[in-house]
Amino acid sequence: MVYVLGVEAGSKGAVAAHGAEHIAGELAALGLTEMGRGREEYASSEALGAASAEMAAAAVRSAAAGAAELAAATAMGGMAQALAKDGADGAVGAHGTPEVKAAARTAIPRPQKPARRTAAERAPHKPAKPRK
Repeated sequence: MVYVLGVEAGSKGAVAAHGAEHIAGELAALGLTEMGRGREEYASSEALGAASAEMAAAAVRSAAAGAAELAAATAMGGMAQALAKDGADGAVGAHGTPEVKAAARTAIPRPQKPARRTAAERAPHKPAKPRK
């Protein structure tokens, strides 16, 4: 047998091989851990992608509903303006003589404007809050 510095030459190789095997085992465990994390992140990103697609579809449906509501409100506003312009006779579609229109206008009582309050009757103003 050959001895180098008091240690058998074959022993150094065995120690080095054992150390390399240990390091390889640790690296394999780290690799498996990282692969597991990668799979989890991939699954999370897939779930987020699916949720994002669902949210986009919901946003499109909401925008379409908003557009329909806006169109309905615009139509109702136009109808209200037409009714206000034509008066009561336009509401029921009566097209008659000026006397009939005048009678229709006077038949519907209009609410009176409220009287203005004097300064003494109004509630006192609150002082403004100081800004920070």
